[in-house]
Amino acid sequence: ATDAPIHTIAAVAARIREDAPDLAERVEVVRPRDRLRLGGIGVEVVGELHAVIHPDLPRFHNSGYLLEVDGTRVFHPGDALTGPGREVDVLLAPVSAPWMKISEGIDFARSVGAARNVAIHDRIYSDTGLGVADQHFGRFLAAAEQDYVRLPEGADLD
Repeated sequence: ATDAPIHTIAAVAARIREDAPDLAERVEVVRPRDRLRLGGIGVEVVGELHAVIHPDLPRFHNSGYLLEVDGTRVFHPGDALTGPGREVDVLLAPVSAPWMKISEGIDFARSVGAARNVAIHDRIYSDTGLGVADQHFGRFLAAAEQDYVRLPEGADLD
């Protein structure tokens, strides 16, 4: 609905060109370690492969993005679960997926080590399941002196 540029991995770019050829000229393929400047925000592409779904399935490309916003580093890992290799202030922490256990999400958040962790990728669980996940993320990350929060839908990340 806008004229915004589209920065994505090769497979998604190919799909956009096929399904929405009118957008093709706005698509730019990104690769790990690419650095972009978008609307005054520094962005670095991180990771390369989606986390393992099942050993019998091939892994496919998937990238995360490290954003530098007014001196604050915010990391969205996508489904790659590859850390950025540097200090992060805010991790958008994946909580649930059909291919991920709660313990994997907690271990990933601990390994990134962000002081603040904001729940994302959490639509697969019921309200009860999210309650369990939030309890575990909160407890284990607090023990590592990391904050954890699930923001209400539509809330801004302050």
